[in-house]
Amino acid sequence: MSEENRALYVLKHHEIVPFILKRESEGMKLNERGKISIEDYNNNGKLWSGTKTIEEAFEKSIKGCKSCTDLVKGPIVHILRKQNQWGIDYALPNDVSGPIVDPGALSLGIPECCVLPEVHKKHTLGDEGIDIICNTVVSCVVGTEVIRARGIVASTLAIIAERMEIATRIIVGYTNDDTGSYYKGGNRNDFAIILKDYSQPLDIPLMAFYLVSPASSRRIGFSLFDSVDKDSSGRSHRLAANTAYKSPRKTTIVIDHGHIRESMLEPEMAVEEALNILRRNGVIV
Repeated sequence: MSEENRALYVLKHHEIVPFILKRESEGMKLNERGKISIEDYNNNGKLWSGTKTIEEAFEKSIKGCKSCTDLVKGPIVHILRKQNQWGIDYALPNDVSGPIVDPGALSLGIPECCVLPEVHKKHTLGDEGIDIICNTVVSCVVGTEVIRARGIVASTLAIIAERMEIATRIIVGYTNDDTGSYYKGGNRNDFAIILKDYSQPLDIPLMAFYLVSPASSRRIGFSLFDSVDKDSSGRSHRLAANTAYKSPRKTTIVIDHGHIRESMLEPEMAVEEALNILRRNGVIV
């Protein structure tokens, strides 16, 4: 593939909508598939695209998604109630009363929102942080429940890392690649979205939208592809790929577009999978 046929764009999440709207104002048009109607892709009452309109997706990409946050609550509660069984000490809220109140758990309505002072962190990184890269674009035949399941695992992974006081950066990958032999003369457009940087607090509703909602890839991702693709046929939506973004961090956890199982919707499965990923990457033992 020639270099002119590939592009990597690195954006912060709050830059996405202005980027798309600016490109539109310069003459680039969102393909109609990027503006999918509820009638076009309503699969047994579950929106293929995650939202009824592109405007709704834009709003949630800025303010977060309550329904997606609700899906992440189950694993959080499981983390709080089962942490002592794992042989790992977390700086986690773990009781209904205590001297320190965790505002994130409190805002989610979790009873065990208080932190006891004897809880300490235990991980192998020292002061070294980690990057978590989640590639969200998947094949058009992948169902919404599978997308949500993978997003819940990625969200759970980020929450556990943050609660262990590991400096964490979260990157969302939107990548399409139609440069293969089947699509002659195609392009690869690669977006790496910095959802959270190391020193920033974790915004759970915002993270939940980008990692859990199908609208993250099928509204926001498609709109980004359209905004840089001169071919308005929808070709830019065709082939899912993993981001080429390379993290400078020694420890980088990548959840690619093939890492998906619907069973991960269950909180216990999501938490266990997140812990296994941390173990495989040497973050915990």
